[in-house]
Amino acid sequence: FNEVEFQTASGQMIDLITTLVGEKDLSKYLLPIHRRIVQYKTAYYSFYLPVACALLMAGESLDNHVNVKNILIEMGIYFQVQDDYLDCFADPEVLGKIGTDIQEF
Repeated sequence: FNEVEFQTASGQMIDLITTLVGEKDLSKYLLPIHRRIVQYKTAYYSFYLPVACALLMAGESLDNHVNVKNILIEMGIYFQVQDDYLDCFADPEVLGKIGTDIQEF
């Protein structure tokens, strides 16, 4: 749990650093930085944490499941990138909301 909490806080910090209020510098917002933000802010707590908790509750050692972690992190990154894309380009009628993530940047 502490690892996930640290990773999520790190992702939030990176996000805040790249989007300082009043400073809209898109040159700071590169794909590797976006990937890191998404990995730390979303993938760990949304995908890895639930499965890690289930493994621990089943008496498994997380050290034996490194590949599971790697796959779940990639799934979390994919999910968030897809969510960001839909937020920007999907028809609000289909999505069920008006996407504002880019406007908020």
